[in-house]
Amino acid sequence: MKLKIFVLAMLFTISVVVWADESQAPQPILKPGDVKNFIKTFPLLKEDLKKFDVKYDGKSGIVTYPEALAASQEFLGILKKHGWDEHYFEKTAAICLGYSMIVYGKEMEKVDPEIAKAMKEIESNPHLSADMKKQLIDQMKAVKGVMNEQQKTLKRSVNEADMELIKPQLEDLEKIFENN
Repeated sequence: MKLKIFVLAMLFTISVVVWADESQAPQPILKPGDVKNFIKTFPLLKEDLKKFDVKYDGKSGIVTYPEALAASQEFLGILKKHGWDEHYFEKTAAICLGYSMIVYGKEMEKVDPEIAKAMKEIESNPHLSADMKKQLIDQMKAVKGVMNEQQKTLKRSVNEADMELIKPQLEDLEKIFENN
């Protein structure tokens, strides 16, 4: 349950960042050393959070304010133990989104030639009617368009200064995300 709460909080934070007002460029969130600290502390923090127990009324399933406040203070204590403060989720969201943006960009580089190849195969297939070819090619273009929009959304979600702190740590971040 502890880890589920942690994961839900991270996902909520990430969704808020992604769906933020697109007309405004995101502000830098990360400081030098934040990404290295994330890499160093994430496995430790994850272990500590397994022990973290949200206190709630078992009969009603409701967390009361004093219990929520105590849990919040306990949680903040765990974060501080690992060198973080109340901005942990914002920073983690920036790191996760930045990493995702880089990985997604690399995958898009592989997908574009595959889509072009598939469209050529569709066009040259003598067993498909002209209407079927057009329909399939239009669908491929639509998929490519959606993927390009997703990539643009990711790019708008992370400040370039933050990206410059994330890029050199890509290999270590990959180890963290691949093992969790």
